Amino acid sequence: NHTGGRLHLKGITTLSTEAVQALAQRKVGGPTGQQVHLEGLTSLSAEAAAVLAQTMGQFWDGRLPAMKTIPVDVARALAKRQGTISLEGLTTLPDETAQALQGKLDGNLPNLTSLTPVSAKALGESTRILNGLTTLSEDVAQVIADNGRNGLHLNGLKTLTPGAAKFLCKREGDVYLNGLTTFPDDALKDLVDPRIGTVTRRNLYLKG
Repeated sequence: NHTGGRLHLKGITTLSTEAVQALAQRKVGGPTGQQVHLEGLTSLSAEAAAVLAQTMGQFWDGRLPAMKTIPVDVARALAKRQGTISLEGLTTLPDETAQALQGKLDGNLPNLTSLTPVSAKALGESTRILNGLTTLSEDVAQVIADNGRNGLHLNGLKTLTPGAAKFLCKREGDVYLNGLTTFPDDALKDLVDPRIGTVTRRNLYLKG
């Protein structure tokens, strides 16, 4: 039996409820340095997720980076964990799942390929890394422009409509658009103070 220290299960792609319950019985001396890491998990039942979230508590690091999709019942179960849930491997985030994880999901979602206004609103101020998006609607741009002051990474965007660009220009936090090669002229006007003719916004990054 593994009785202490970090436990990394990179090769495990699924766990039964019984297996999660067994992990919860590990004899450890404290949360620091004693966590279970489930880097390889690609699927999980709602029952197992409930045990993981509520019984493992601080002894699970809260990350499931290999999961590309997550059913809404699993999301609801995971949301009962105290602390955030990190699902950076997600490629899709249905509205109902996003709403189930509202206030719990870490905003590091570099592999997400699409995002709706409803899901964007559910992510709220946690929204940080969305480099997997290649397009951004004006509706989504408006929502994420209003969501918090965290740095927002959208480096997968190759083009941006004038409307979406204008909304992003209004976001208070840093915005990274390093995949763009052009920026809409109409939106550029929002970056310039007409009284002095210079750029007043210093937190928009365009390296392309």
